[in-house]
Amino acid sequence: MVDRSSRVEILDSAGGLDTLDIELPAAPHADRSRRLLLLWARELATNRYYRTRLGMTWLIVEPVVSALVFWFAFQVLLDRDSAVEGAPFILSFLVASVPYNYFQQTVHRGSTAIAGNLGLLSYFVFRRELLVYAIALSGLVELAVGIGIVVAAFVIGSQGVAATAPLALLVLIPLILLTLGMALGFAALSAWTGNSRDVPILLGIGLRGLFFMSAVIFPIEAIPEKWQFAYLLNPLAAMNTSIRDLVFVGHIRFGGHLLFALALSAIAFASGLFIFRLRSPMFGD
Repeated sequence: MVDRSSRVEILDSAGGLDTLDIELPAAPHADRSRRLLLLWARELATNRYYRTRLGMTWLIVEPVVSALVFWFAFQVLLDRDSAVEGAPFILSFLVASVPYNYFQQTVHRGSTAIAGNLGLLSYFVFRRELLVYAIALSGLVELAVGIGIVVAAFVIGSQGVAATAPLALLVLIPLILLTLGMALGFAALSAWTGNSRDVPILLGIGLRGLFFMSAVIFPIEAIPEKWQFAYLLNPLAAMNTSIRDLVFVGHIRFGGHLLFALALSAIAFASGLFIFRLRSPMFGD
């Protein structure tokens, strides 16, 4: 049973307009919010590749092709190794790039959560942060597929892993907190600037630069020792390094930096949510 339905326009990941049929379930507030969150996340996940020839196959093709491009550029052409317990470059890259891609794509898509869904804000009354949460939740589908690709790559390459490898999944918890906080903050900033597209464009540039400072391409061993402490103050670099340690080394070598990243992620989430809710009454004005 539903109480309202509407067809609204939303911004897709490429910045174009797409249409989405939303039906809000009639239920108590908490259950209604949960069901709306799941409904919208499912719509986003299934519609993202709706008009493409490969469809959901892009979830596999995109990270695999990206890994092959970086492998060819850095290991074949530049002859650079991963330097993590003798791990092949492509496996080391995949282990770090999958979580970073979730962060990058979710934060960027989340920045348009308000500007791209003014139709929803006009027609329905609901917790505005659900728009960002749904984007993050739908992104978990891509993250899960990426983890599956990593596992398959290790099996195909007959690469052994440390017994602590499953614990690397726990590092995704602060990553998701950091991602949500950043997405909420930039969504509020985008709405505050008049729902312009300047924020997503500038954010995209910044995220591309952050990619090279987050221990994605090369591990911490590739950074001069005198800069490693400062480098790991970037929570993404600390988390990626810890994930590599748990997968390849068998223990976390920079536990203090990981704890700092966890604290910073919690602060980022609390701050992003506070700012978002503070600006929420003015969304759509």
